[in-house]
Amino acid sequence: MLLVGNASSVCQVDGTWRYPTPLCLAPCVVPAVAQGNLTIRSNVSQPDELKVAHGTEVLVHCEERYEPSGNSTPVVCNNGTWSHIPRCQPASCKYMAKAPKNGMVIAPKTEHGMKARYRCKDGYVLRGANTTECRYGNWTGELPYCQEVYCPFPGYVDNGKVLLVGNMGLYDYRPYVRKVTNNKQIMYDCNRGYVLAEGPPGATCVGGHWSPKQLPRYRRPPITWGWNAWRLGCWERSGSSLQ
Repeated sequence: MLLVGNASSVCQVDGTWRYPTPLCLAPCVVPAVAQGNLTIRSNVSQPDELKVAHGTEVLVHCEERYEPSGNSTPVVCNNGTWSHIPRCQPASCKYMAKAPKNGMVIAPKTEHGMKARYRCKDGYVLRGANTTECRYGNWTGELPYCQEVYCPFPGYVDNGKVLLVGNMGLYDYRPYVRKVTNNKQIMYDCNRGYVLAEGPPGATCVGGHWSPKQLPRYRRPPITWGWNAWRLGCWERSGSSLQ
């Protein structure tokens, strides 16, 4: 026990004690730390290695791949009780897992056992493992990569054609054009003398696929007499004979 205060006192004339009542503060038992050890910091001689006096600080030293648990505040003996239990735990990862180029990594925390998930930007597909795990301070596995995907030629349109929307206007879309990237758009146009019967007027490249994927269907319109006539999808000057 540690005595804090005067070991003796004197009863004064007025009936009070000269010194306040001292405190007897209990020591703390030095715990064993798995995967680590303790260093005692104290100005007081410690005759018993299994116990330390009140107010004594201990430093926690952990083995490789382990780290002290809790916050960074010192572990202090306070009247027989430690401010927090000194122990070593598997080391957390100091940094977030590296993100692949054109991608990202998502994880709630970087503690031991936590998993992070890889994702790619729109227009890219992930090649490799889609998750990694923090194990003893390091992220496991090989870093995956994000591969850009392209939309294929959508196919020929009967009685029409496919136009690729570019920065300077519309261009005929041919099968040899390979690298049509995400968010690129195409438009469909009918041949002269045909109108849109059903289907979309165009499509957008989304993740390597055209959306919508349906191709339009064109048909010949009924003969319309008069100067000009609108028809869905195309403009045709009527008045001529249609076969």
